[in-house]
Amino acid sequence: MVATDPHDGDVFRFNGTPGSWTQIGGAGAHFALSGTHIYGLTPTRSAVTVWTGSGWNGIGGAAAQIAAGR
Repeated sequence: MVATDPHDGDVFRFNGTPGSWTQIGGAGAHFALSGTHIYGLTPTRSAVTVWTGSGWNGIGGAAAQIAAGR
């Protein structure tokens, strides 16, 4: 499970314990979740990225919006 901070847009991953979250990135233009992956669109919409568990890797170029499925 992930969530974005309503004040600054930073993205956090839930650690499985109530109230325990880890920041995994800064603000983005859009995020999408599949069953096992978190995708992000950079704030300038210039690249699509995927969370690897230890960082964000670029997987695509510019996009207006992203979506994910199972």
